[in-house]
Amino acid sequence: MKLSYFFLFAFMVLTFSSFCIYKSNKITIYLSEYDYSFTPQKAECYDTLTKKIEDERELKITLFDCKGKMHLECFKNNKKIEEGDYVNSLDLLKRYINRIDGIKGTKTIKVYEFYQPLRSGTWFFYDKKGNILRKEIYKEGVIQK
Repeated sequence: MKLSYFFLFAFMVLTFSSFCIYKSNKITIYLSEYDYSFTPQKAECYDTLTKKIEDERELKITLFDCKGKMHLECFKNNKKIEEGDYVNSLDLLKRYINRIDGIKGTKTIKVYEFYQPLRSGTWFFYDKKGNILRKEIYKEGVIQK
């Protein structure tokens, strides 16, 4: 009987610790070109998501990695206006955020951690008819000539 309680307790501890580790590894991904942030919802970070942003634009993101490797398509009025790939962020970035408690009026600073992936490869930009307007080639976020 004691042995079964021990195994049950050990199982619960391992499950809880795995959950805590999983939750702590979920870092926000920030796309500076669209001023859009999101946090991967799946443990392995392989996911496809769609998000409407300002200017009636919609992003379709196929995420391959927790650090931001992805394929992105941007639509406006249901027409693709650009698409391309991102490579992983070079490092975990940090930024300070000033916060004010609305009730107490106290000010605090929070450290915001995020990954910012970089454009990579050939990006295609389309006109309203769906024809390629221009191509831009990127290498780790730097446009190439």
